[in-house]
Amino acid sequence: MSTAFLFAKFIYESSGDKKSPTEVAIYNALRRIDNPKKELNGQQLRKLFSALMSFPHWRDKKADLVRCFERYYKAFQNQYTELNQNLFSANDFEIINMTSAENVKSFLFNYYTEIYPDAKIQCTSFRKKEWVVLVLQQDQSLKVHHHNQEFSLYQGKLRPLWEDFCLVYTADLRLDKSFKQKLLVAPFRFLDFVNEDDAWLVFETQGYTIKHLRPKNFYNLDEHSELFYQLKALESKFIQKSSDPLYLQITRNLEEIIEKVAENPDLHKERAIQVYQKGRNAFENIFTDDRLLHLLLKELAMTIAAGRAKTWDEPEQENGEEWLKLDQIKVSDLTNI
Repeated sequence: MSTAFLFAKFIYESSGDKKSPTEVAIYNALRRIDNPKKELNGQQLRKLFSALMSFPHWRDKKADLVRCFERYYKAFQNQYTELNQNLFSANDFEIINMTSAENVKSFLFNYYTEIYPDAKIQCTSFRKKEWVVLVLQQDQSLKVHHHNQEFSLYQGKLRPLWEDFCLVYTADLRLDKSFKQKLLVAPFRFLDFVNEDDAWLVFETQGYTIKHLRPKNFYNLDEHSELFYQLKALESKFIQKSSDPLYLQITRNLEEIIEKVAENPDLHKERAIQVYQKGRNAFENIFTDDRLLHLLLKELAMTIAAGRAKTWDEPEQENGEEWLKLDQIKVSDLTNI
């Protein structure tokens, strides 16, 4: 039986000692396919090309990528004669950039309504040119799909280019430990993470060669800061801040330290800096443009500045704004929850 695992092994063994970046990328992408020991099918190969073509590098070198893939694919077919000759045609794979936000939203809503006819679907903007689709199923479990505005066109069917980035939650909004979670943490850096023996095993993939880094174990996801911040940013789209433990803790800590610094700035200097930095990270990465968080951060900075000149050793700057770089916090389009 031909499988993605065997196809990857075939490329590795046939490409010699000096493998080209194209060969390495196809090999690594095959290894990242779900169920690599399942019989190879067209959907797996289409998803492989979706993963590769999400990189501008391979779009610029599509002809080289297609030639390399087809050369190995035909050789692999000759070895595994039972493999369907018409399983996948790389030349027919195209990328469509949908520039209208309304068109993207409408397409994603209809696309997931067709996949989950009995679920409640909500599509909302996330970051610039990115979208989150929430799929609330009848058992109250929740799937969170993350997309950009690019789509693949293959055999007349339009699909999101980012197909794999999905988080699965239980009815009580906890990550479902029975699923492999897939997350985009930064451009061209992906994380797959699974729960094993009450610890999280995190697999990182990065770069246009789909490089696999050594997996790492974490008992708590907040130990992996990039993963945690992206996770919380996505969760902010469906968890109210009034019930979000992280948001409540950060705002409470800010309120408490503001009072303490006003009373004795020297005694609470280190704690104030820690609370400010944690709040600033949350403001920039998770609760972006939140009015309450911004006001608390600014008040803490001003409270620090009021007592700093008399008791602290840092160089004096008017209002403390240079030291804490408050000018970098953007107040435009703030939302108040």
